[in-house]
Amino acid sequence: MKKSILIIGILLVAATAHADEQSAALLQKMTAAFTSAPAYQIDFTASMPGEFDNLPGRFIVSGKKYFLDVYASEIRYDGTTIYN
Repeated sequence: MKKSILIIGILLVAATAHADEQSAALLQKMTAAFTSAPAYQIDFTASMPGEFDNLPGRFIVSGKKYFLDVYASEIRYDGTTIYN
């Protein structure tokens, strides 16, 4: 019985480590794509159980400037100052 539990534990750790490696590789690939692009836009939907569902938003980045629009709130950053 103890051997079975030990083997299951080892398999779970190995599976988790493999998933972590895959996640890290995906994040590195995404980071490289975003940092090499001169500008990009991300459209997203946010949800919080019991609070709100399917709240649309938009995030635009160009160099060190960005614009965030979510739920009738706009936040702009021109590289030195944040405006909202």
